[in-house]
Amino acid sequence: MSFFVLDFDKCNQKCLFCMKASDMQNRQPLTYNLAAEKIIHARGVGYESVDFFGGEPTCFPFLKRAIRLANKLDMTVILATNAVKFSSRSYTDNFFAGINIRGIRTSLHSYRPEVHDAITGKRGNFHKTVKGARNILLYNKKLFVNVVINAMNYKDIIAMPDYIHGLGACGIKFSGLMLCGRALTNKWLFIDPSVYLHDLLRALRRAKRLGFHYIEVEKFPSSIFDSKRMGFVKFLDRR
Repeated sequence: MSFFVLDFDKCNQKCLFCMKASDMQNRQPLTYNLAAEKIIHARGVGYESVDFFGGEPTCFPFLKRAIRLANKLDMTVILATNAVKFSSRSYTDNFFAGINIRGIRTSLHSYRPEVHDAITGKRGNFHKTVKGARNILLYNKKLFVNVVINAMNYKDIIAMPDYIHGLGACGIKFSGLMLCGRALTNKWLFIDPSVYLHDLLRALRRAKRLGFHYIEVEKFPSSIFDSKRMGFVKFLDRR
């Protein structure tokens, strides 16, 4: 299935390693008319799905209207969100009424609130994301959680599968940190995968035992994974 990615150019977080910070500053502001034009064009050239991607799509008041358009065009919808706005039950109830979203992914970088908040740049983000994830799960069980491994959270990765499974998510992904965007000014966040590889492999095996439907790794050298032993992991080589 071919995916068209619709990028949104605003965010309500300031992640220390944001890959798209400079892109969001230098892009044409996204309006509903521009979003609709892109979605209609994508459908016209054969795309079957649209991935509403960040920045943070929920910062835009026309998001639901754009999703409704994609639904009308029989396009599968995927939504990426930090889930902060979904911490409001009334927002969540209103958002999901009358639209169809196949899957949703969010990010949680630690089970420790102070670590996640420090990484995302705002106090209280952890509790809002966790509450938002639980509210999302009332409407959509296909919730996928990403963990970007860095110098602040690499010691937490063994515990993350249990924590994320406890939330009710069906998928988990561990991502390596890319030195681009805001990470270029926070290079201290980068840590060589060899430092935490053993713990990462343990975390992936734990995720399998817990029964996650989707287990992925991204932005790591393929050479560090044994494809025979780790055949249950989907490797996304997007470096």
